[in-house]
Amino acid sequence: MTSCVYPITGEIEVVTGSEKIIQMRKTLLMLLGARAPHNDYIQKLMQEYEVTPSTRFQEASEENCVMCGLCVSACEKMGANAISTVNRGTTKKVATPYDEPSKTCLGCAACAGVCPTGAIEVTESHGKRIIWNKEFELLACSVCGKPFITPEQVAYLKSNLNQEMDAILCETCKRMIAGKRLGETYANVTVSNGFSR
Repeated sequence: MTSCVYPITGEIEVVTGSEKIIQMRKTLLMLLGARAPHNDYIQKLMQEYEVTPSTRFQEASEENCVMCGLCVSACEKMGANAISTVNRGTTKKVATPYDEPSKTCLGCAACAGVCPTGAIEVTESHGKRIIWNKEFELLACSVCGKPFITPEQVAYLKSNLNQEMDAILCETCKRMIAGKRLGETYANVTVSNGFSR
């Protein structure tokens, strides 16, 4: 059982650096190194744990995916279920149905955002985003004009989360506006000793 989903009902001591655990990590890194031998993240971990590449396994030279499943979980949590693991054994991979552009993909790139190895390719240019062999138009931020969100994402937010969107704001502009509002609120607070802040 993975530690992140282990049910805890009381006090527990978690050991993360015992000799046994370090040896298990080295074994896993040896296997991941064979699966994704040229991935920078995996190479960095192998160096950290002093793991030498194994000659026992055939390398999948162009592979970056380590089959962690985080992307599938993220897509599922978004409610799209556009990707899943397909095939079995050494041909197992994460993909859309039949490797075709998925009808349910929102183009949100949440899957790419959680991928630890950068295996999911997302390209953005000229107001378009391409992910999983599907092209999406990008809507621009109402304040700065930066294209950042797909119409499918906006529709999802409106319908599934009951969020009204008077203006479409990127994260940077949201933070800037929230900071200004917080600053205005803070400036208008009068402390009980008579001094204003």
